[in-house]
Amino acid sequence: MIILQTSEEVLSPILSLAQNQIITSAAGTTELTHRSAVYNQSSTATYYNEYLALGNGEQISIVSQSVANALNISAFPKITRNSGVNSYVTAQFSNSRSTTNERVFDFRTINGTNFRYPAHAAVAGSLLKITSDIVGDLAAAMTSNVMWDGNSNRAQTSVIPHQYLTGHVWKGGNWGIPGILGGQGSGRRFMAVTKRHVQACGHYQYYVGETLLFKDVNNNIISRQVIEVVCFNKEIAGAPIDLSIYLLDQDLPSSITILPVMGAWGKGIVSETSETFTVCPQFAGILLNNNDGHLSPFIAAQQFDETIQKGAFTYQGLNFDRSKLYSAIGTRTTIKSFPSSSVGDKFYHDTRPGDSGSPFLVPCLGGWCYASHLSNNNHPTSSLFNDLIAFIDARAIASGVLPSATGYTVTVAQPPTA
Repeated sequence: MIILQTSEEVLSPILSLAQNQIITSAAGTTELTHRSAVYNQSSTATYYNEYLALGNGEQISIVSQSVANALNISAFPKITRNSGVNSYVTAQFSNSRSTTNERVFDFRTINGTNFRYPAHAAVAGSLLKITSDIVGDLAAAMTSNVMWDGNSNRAQTSVIPHQYLTGHVWKGGNWGIPGILGGQGSGRRFMAVTKRHVQACGHYQYYVGETLLFKDVNNNIISRQVIEVVCFNKEIAGAPIDLSIYLLDQDLPSSITILPVMGAWGKGIVSETSETFTVCPQFAGILLNNNDGHLSPFIAAQQFDETIQKGAFTYQGLNFDRSKLYSAIGTRTTIKSFPSSSVGDKFYHDTRPGDSGSPFLVPCLGGWCYASHLSNNNHPTSSLFNDLIAFIDARAIASGVLPSATGYTVTVAQPPTA
């Protein structure tokens, strides 16, 4: 008996909440620089929080709230406080299919505190400066965030770097019901990392036997079948890794560009020991939202160094640790849109079911590279990518669907500063 579980992405009214500070007054402002990011800091700022709900894109209703009439969801997915509210608020929300647990909102007014504003400039010649200039030029040239026209053909072809986006699956299966192409919940998701391998998140997946369609820059459709799957999110109990990898039945043709993967130069790792690593990611890029092909420019300009425990462990011969899985831009809460993508702006994108796995692209030497995917902050290093490719090839050989290893490895991109 096969039991299929509907992904949380489809059901949940709110998957997570991104918190934004709204400044109402500030004084004692000083311009500071941390590594390549130039930002202002106020010594006596007054602010309060607003939230952006990341869910399945459906309108929601408030089931309960601990302070009467505290929440304003008229501009949902933005959740704000109503006039006069100055406290913590707990609330539950519902859509047509499910109800959330209680969510906590900090709607206090915070007075007289140090506040760091988002970076407004970058050091000349730095990765942050070079990539933000490239992304800024692209954003200025685009008339909207749409990369597909009404016929699902490539739009804004003189502006968008479509060739670098051909490795993204144009249409896949139902990511929950094996063997179904099209239908409810299907869409564009996951990125090819070699001519035979596709990779993305693991909290939903494709299945063996599903057909994936790719589309080249001339809108020709290329069909490939999934013959092997490894979903670590399901396999590794107690240490979930939000990754999956897929083996295709044939090589993808040369009309499909296989992106190089971002090297250590973009991870923002500034030091490392046997037990920890320290990061400060600073660069810009674009996020290709899976389902509708909305492009969202972003900037990651961290203003502090962060030390993370590696927590190494082994699974069936694969060696994992957080430095090998670290993603500087794995969740929307770790990045800022660039330029603004508030509700109603040109680059605003309301989260859809299946947006997890959406690829982040960053400028590199000669073009663009695959930098991460939207997930629970897991994305392989180039060496781990190669280990995963060898791992799934070995599985496919053992199951008899692959006569011998493909021998493929990922290509590592060079920084645009090279």
